[in-house]
Amino acid sequence: MRFRLVVMMCVFLAGTGHGQYILTQPDAYGFYTNYSAEPLAFEDINNNGSLDMTLGGNFTDFGPFPNVSVNFNRGGGSFGNWQTVSSGSGLGLVKEMEYGFLRVTTERDLVVTFNDRTEVLWNVNNTLSVQQTNLPAGTFLSLGRVNNDINDDLALVTGTQVKVFLNTGSGTFNTTSIQTISEQPDFMRVVDLDNTESFFDLITWVSSTVKIRKNTGGTFGNPTNISVGSNVITLEVGDVNYDDYPDLLVVNSNGTLKIHLNDGRATSTPPPTRPSAAMSSTSILQTSPWAT
Repeated sequence: MRFRLVVMMCVFLAGTGHGQYILTQPDAYGFYTNYSAEPLAFEDINNNGSLDMTLGGNFTDFGPFPNVSVNFNRGGGSFGNWQTVSSGSGLGLVKEMEYGFLRVTTERDLVVTFNDRTEVLWNVNNTLSVQQTNLPAGTFLSLGRVNNDINDDLALVTGTQVKVFLNTGSGTFNTTSIQTISEQPDFMRVVDLDNTESFFDLITWVSSTVKIRKNTGGTFGNPTNISVGSNVITLEVGDVNYDDYPDLLVVNSNGTLKIHLNDGRATSTPPPTRPSAAMSSTSILQTSPWAT
């Protein structure tokens, strides 16, 4: 879903006023007055085939009270009322949130990191409720199978470190990390680069470098570096060519989108730069595939 949002943003930056798409007048869904409504997550929480919305944010009027709210999709893009699922009284701000499979169930649970704690919320019968609050605060988080089981584990950026917390097997995380990496990235994802459905790998972005750490038996190794330059404004990971290998998308402030293709071999030579008619003035550069 994050990948789709980035692609939509790229198309918008390139200019979509060429008649390709016609949007009807949107419906308006009011939420809380003076609420920051950031970050935003989309996930089919109730498994009905329609994406639901989750807002994380803080009130600006009477104190920065953290708040997470859900709005269920009724089908066909029609939404109901906001439901508050987590709120606090401290100085915590919602930094990032992500849905994942934390338990042996088809329901997706939610992990939210604030600047004063990280919470685990279980989704039971389409209702999210807080189950764990004793994890450290973070700025970025990502869920994925770090070890060889079916439950998602947690990677969390805490200050100048990336910490990895294993799932207990019952839908919460051990509070002692199994690995700590001294790094303060501006982007982090736990990703199944080789499509094995276990032992996911770690991608971080620090300054002008994207670092890829392969997972060997549940431990992230030394990084393979990709230079992305100093004018990057955002990154995302997604399978752009439908080969089941996640690719890296890099959006630059000079109006270009660079796609680093991952073919699992890293043997291809870089293809030439090609303009994209669909994205108008935005060019797409396919660079060398990743090492996986």
